[in-house]
Amino acid sequence: MSKKQNPYMGMVYQSFLNQGASPNQARALTAEVGRENDFNPNNLFGSHGDAANGKTNLGFFSWQGTRRDNLVKHLQSKGLIDKSGNMERSQRSLNEMAAFALNEIRTNKAYEETKRKFLNNPDVDYATAQRTLGKNYIRWDYDGNTLGNNVKNHHAKRDRYYNQLGGNAAESAPQQAYSHNGLRLKSNEAVGGGAAHQGTYKLAHNLQNLIGGNLKYFTAFNDTYHHSEAYFKKKGNRNSGLHGAGSAMYIALNDPKQSAAAVAQIRNELNSKGLKEGVDYKIIDEYANPSKGATGGHLDLRFMNTAAADRYHSGNGSATPSQAPTHTATPSVNFDFQPAAPQLVAQNTNIAAQAEPLAQTPQASNSIADTWGKALDTAANAFKQPEIKTDRSESWRIKPLDFGETKPQTNPYEQQLAAAFGEVPDTSASLPDYIGSLVRTIYDNV
Repeated sequence: MSKKQNPYMGMVYQSFLNQGASPNQARALTAEVGRENDFNPNNLFGSHGDAANGKTNLGFFSWQGTRRDNLVKHLQSKGLIDKSGNMERSQRSLNEMAAFALNEIRTNKAYEETKRKFLNNPDVDYATAQRTLGKNYIRWDYDGNTLGNNVKNHHAKRDRYYNQLGGNAAESAPQQAYSHNGLRLKSNEAVGGGAAHQGTYKLAHNLQNLIGGNLKYFTAFNDTYHHSEAYFKKKGNRNSGLHGAGSAMYIALNDPKQSAAAVAQIRNELNSKGLKEGVDYKIIDEYANPSKGATGGHLDLRFMNTAAADRYHSGNGSATPSQAPTHTATPSVNFDFQPAAPQLVAQNTNIAAQAEPLAQTPQASNSIADTWGKALDTAANAFKQPEIKTDRSESWRIKPLDFGETKPQTNPYEQQLAAAFGEVPDTSASLPDYIGSLVRTIYDNV
């Protein structure tokens, strides 16, 4: 970390590492803290008002409401908040806020997506991390519904902090942020229920270009009606359906007679991304085949599941579920020796061929060598012990070494045989004359 960087950035990063986050996870989380408050200690360890809703935020992730209350209880249990409500400005407080954040992700079902895509993936890429944290866990105005074009500055600031922490946001740049801005809407009621999925907004922008002048406006995304009591009563439960999930839209046309052509354009667009009709998406032409209770003609277009919307947003509609990483096995000891090079084999063969005639050539007789050879044969026969038949396993045992006194040599030939190893022979023992003479001759001339 350079001297120009805020020292609190390194402390926040360390706090996540201290709680078991991987470097990838810690960098992404710390960058989000920087986006929230620029590592201002007054905000890291204190509270501030939220201009958007008038609530009071606390801590480095601007916790508010019941989440703020739970954080206060946690810090009080660690002795980090005094009676006046002031938080201790220390690494300990940062550590406990990091622990509180990771525990929320692990245990609160509202953050199941963050747990699955981010926390359970130590090698999470930055694009996935910043989008999942921003939309599911921290839940700031990621799509710019309130910030508008200014949202780009917030994304850029987060990326800048990520780079300062040793990451490279450019290598895994966030996917383009889409919103309802620039779309032709019937009214603000079409987006009154909240932001739609990024894939839904991306498709809407593309269709507005494809269908062109015949697209009158969009009447519903995540709209107010699909969250209303009237809709819940009609449906029989409080599920806001695919519109509430941000995965559906209604499209009104200027020329209803061209609805079939518009449906074909939509189908071609989605099929070109590898999505399958009836599996990943569905189109209902309410102009040609109005459903029961329909109040007006429109095209009802929906992604059948969030995964399909994700695939369209990623620009890789044909993508298949990622495979488990392939781990290279640790090399084992290899005893598969390679054969000798051909030229070495040939060279050895030539040497053997040259040696073979020499081996077959009769050697000149040497009377001393012959005599000595006979003496050795005689001695070998003298030492030969009769075969003793016993349990074969007895020969496998390791016998203890005997370090006692050396037993005297009893065989008359042993001392003479020692002459071959440079020892002074003792010829006092009774030997055949020719052997005694031979031993002395060899010893005297060595």
